Amino acid sequence: MWLQYFQRYRGQYRWLVFSFFLSVLQSLLVLPAAWAVATVFDRSIPASDFQQLLAISAALLVLSATSSALALINRYVTLRSTKIVTRGLREDLFRKLYSFSRNFYDKGDRNRLHSVIVQDSERVDFMSNALVSQMLSSMFTAVLIGLVLLYLNSTLAI
Repeated sequence: MWLQYFQRYRGQYRWLVFSFFLSVLQSLLVLPAAWAVATVFDRSIPASDFQQLLAISAALLVLSATSSALALINRYVTLRSTKIVTRGLREDLFRKLYSFSRNFYDKGDRNRLHSVIVQDSERVDFMSNALVSQMLSSMFTAVLIGLVLLYLNSTLAI
């Protein structure tokens, strides 16, 4: 089943790679923000350097705006690819429904069939969005953090 699901993404791989790249870039924006906050507490506040504090605050504002813009673009890219996959799934479901005999619809509960198809395809859509927009970037971040932990202290990593 998973193989069939992932085959539906054929033709969307470049968008998925672009989404992954945007997620990684958004995650990397945390590093300069952490450095800036550390600089504020280690240097600017003890030295009472108000100019440097304002400059760092402006830089943090720019980093936050950039991160939000990347998140918005990433959301657009992931929705674009996952909605195409969901649309293909729904088209296949409708083709299957049209292949059934008239007798199937006379004896069956059409309301239940409708709700099952709509709700299940909506669940697949939500799952696709979660996999593409959240899980891929989270897995990459977790692997990177694990590698850094292994490098810093292998005993603690174990």
